[in-house]
Amino acid sequence: NSPNISTRGTSGHQSGTDSTKLFSFGGRVGIRKDGLKFGISGSFDRLKDYKENLVKKAGFPIVLPSDLRNELPRYRVGSDLSFFISKFYFEGEFIKVIYDDKHPLFKLDKTFYYATIGYNFSERFIAYITYWLTQENKTSKEVESDPETVSDLKIPGIGISYDINERIRLKAQLAPVEFDMNGAHNVNNKFNYFGLAASVFF
Repeated sequence: NSPNISTRGTSGHQSGTDSTKLFSFGGRVGIRKDGLKFGISGSFDRLKDYKENLVKKAGFPIVLPSDLRNELPRYRVGSDLSFFISKFYFEGEFIKVIYDDKHPLFKLDKTFYYATIGYNFSERFIAYITYWLTQENKTSKEVESDPETVSDLKIPGIGISYDINERIRLKAQLAPVEFDMNGAHNVNNKFNYFGLAASVFF
């Protein structure tokens, strides 16, 4: 059984009952031609018991409006693109998550995108540059004049990849990371990330 299916037959837990808190449906349509791939996707779900679980799951101080709905519709739209031109390649994706709370003092929308451009110097050696951005709205106002709380996570980076043989790939990446949060309390953190990794294919 799925971990979301209750198998306990005791009182209050009927065996075989789906215990998930949401129902989701969606899909993706796309085209593929030679080295080009492009797609558009979307999904919809409705979060149950949202209001009572929000404070526990939010991870930040939050004030819930009294008229906030307890079942919250959520929409996700996205697009992806990748292609090859000679020895260059490109990959990118965009995702927007919209919470339909219908309350002017409360916002939790999220936006994410990334883009990577690489160059194949040989069949074994690849170099690339990349950029990631995640933006989250964490607004819960007490009055309309309160500022919105929005966080940005920005990660530009450069990296290389080298195949020692058909089974072993070495990778290295350098990324200066910046985290900003604007609102009642402003936060700005910066640090550098350097990673080394080896992939083994069996």
